[in-house]
Amino acid sequence: MDVLIETNLKSTQLLSRGKVRDIYEGGKDKLLILTTDRISSYDHIMKEGIPGKGKVLNSLSLFWKNMFHEDIPNDIVETDSSKIDFLSPEEQEICNGRCVLVRKLDVFKFEFIVRGYLCGSAWQMYRDKGKIIDVVPPLGLRLASKFPLPIFTPTTKETAGHDKPVSWDQLSETLGEYVSMQIKEISVKIYEKALRYATERGIVIADTKFEFACGKSGELYLVDEVLTPDSSRLWPVDSVVLGENPSSLDKQILRDWLDEQGWDRNSTPPNLTEGLIEKMSQIYQDIHSRLIN
Repeated sequence: MDVLIETNLKSTQLLSRGKVRDIYEGGKDKLLILTTDRISSYDHIMKEGIPGKGKVLNSLSLFWKNMFHEDIPNDIVETDSSKIDFLSPEEQEICNGRCVLVRKLDVFKFEFIVRGYLCGSAWQMYRDKGKIIDVVPPLGLRLASKFPLPIFTPTTKETAGHDKPVSWDQLSETLGEYVSMQIKEISVKIYEKALRYATERGIVIADTKFEFACGKSGELYLVDEVLTPDSSRLWPVDSVVLGENPSSLDKQILRDWLDEQGWDRNSTPPNLTEGLIEKMSQIYQDIHSRLIN
């Protein structure tokens, strides 16, 4: 399987390269977003790509946005690269299965995290302080416990370095109480809907992040990637045991491997082994098969 690390389309202007996505001008009021096979960890992009990863991420985001379209509008304009007429035939082939043409919208500068299970940094905060940012869950929860109700813990969206937690008061002060409540309610609603669907197919969505934008008339749009292994913590249902870290169906396998190498998270990352690359590629394909096929 071929690996696409970077794109260089000539028929339109490159606007930016993210950790995974290359973003191009898409015509009047539109952007062309192309998902590569790049993978990152600890704010570093690995030299190697993961075969098939970009197509899986693109497909999953489109799938979830379509599932939620009656709950909230999204940014999608066109998903079929053969219908994007400003691309050359060769570029249409490169973009096939990897791209989406979206509306240009005013994206909020926050990531909206919904947590259904106690794990990761939330577990550390709960264990140390009894609360997660400004949310106080019940006492006596253990690692991998399911919250009685999902909790909403937004963060900043930093261009470099780690995102920073945002309190409800900070969010409301920036976006306004009404918009903040709208975002919280729709975030929890679509998370719960996705969790039910995924659990029936053997996958627990422990937590995830959403991004939203504002239209010209003030309406909310769901944008960016949605419920992918890169933006979510996914577990096999049968691996969830209270007090233990469940096995992962996401990028955690890469983080764990990098930690085992003794990497300092600042220098150039070590080269990924063929075995790790193959294993990660299979994980992405398996998630796609369980959720969509």
